[in-house]
Amino acid sequence: MAAMRKRVGIIGASGNVGRGAAELLAGNKDIIVRLGCRNPPQSMEKGQNIEIMTVDIYIKEQLAEFVRDCSAVINCAGPASEIRTRVAKVCMEKEICYIDAAGNKSVYKELKQLSPSCPPAMSIVSAGIYPGLTEMFAIWAVNRIDGEIYFLEEIFFGNNMLSLHAAEDICETLDADEGKTFAYYDNGTIAKIDFDARGQEKIPGLAEPVSVIPVIYDEFAAAMKMKRVNKAVFYNSFSSQGSLIRFVDIKNNLKNNTEYSSDKTALVRDIFWSPELEQIFTLIVELKAEENGQLVRRRYVLSSTENWNTVTGYVAAILSRQILSGNDKKPGLYFASEIADIDNIIEELRINSVITIKCFQKIVQKGP
Repeated sequence: MAAMRKRVGIIGASGNVGRGAAELLAGNKDIIVRLGCRNPPQSMEKGQNIEIMTVDIYIKEQLAEFVRDCSAVINCAGPASEIRTRVAKVCMEKEICYIDAAGNKSVYKELKQLSPSCPPAMSIVSAGIYPGLTEMFAIWAVNRIDGEIYFLEEIFFGNNMLSLHAAEDICETLDADEGKTFAYYDNGTIAKIDFDARGQEKIPGLAEPVSVIPVIYDEFAAAMKMKRVNKAVFYNSFSSQGSLIRFVDIKNNLKNNTEYSSDKTALVRDIFWSPELEQIFTLIVELKAEENGQLVRRRYVLSSTENWNTVTGYVAAILSRQILSGNDKKPGLYFASEIADIDNIIEELRINSVITIKCFQKIVQKGP
């Protein structure tokens, strides 16, 4: 007897993130993909394993009908600052696995407060690129060291066009001061940087160095704690010093409740997109560790020329497939990096030529 096919719902299926998730899942014959958005475009076609439903996430009855019969629901809609836990709450009430392609500290807190009053279900947030793949790649690199890791640095650079919703979410996180600048992870705590941090970095493929700024956020700190890394720094980066200054200016104005332009989302989008540069996102992880009696420095470089919104959808979709195929669906609230089969996600992205990874190693000091 053939196994019953499982259904994955994708909310916000007409956007770049949703289309990426749908594209990756559509070729899987064991999964029925239910695409949902407020006004499905005519270009969105049904298929043998593709369903299309009109759903307004602000109408609970429509949302409940959409998630019915789903084993998992991927939320690709935005902005998170407006949607909050609307989709997640309905999934939790129906005991359906909820996967959020975005990361938002305030939403995570709300989900944590909801959990005790809802039936046991699995909810996963930060299943995109940043946060998401950034922590996964750091963990992936750590897993390739057979020894103690003294110091880890990760650098994120991206030159891509942000969606309006993503820009709005960035503004909200800046307003809430979620990421702590000039801070790092230090043996389980967050501390102010008391050493010479990087200010510039050469990114492969770019002619000029980019400006970097250390910032710590919850998902990265949780990943470092889980892997027992001693000290770790995460750097966000900008194509120029001018872009970095504009970003800090936006953050300070929002944090200090200064009257600010209503078009701040456009300013944020301009900061992360330089038309004269190639579309790219890059993750660099550099480790200092003891391995086989030697002090080594190893660097892993992940690069992609794909649209980062689309790749965010890929990551969430691969994770949903992992959850559906697993037998140990543990109820609870997780960051994606805490629950994912990271090797599988990285390998699938590589096989499909979405990313490339290069490794460089230097022996700093030989053992006795």
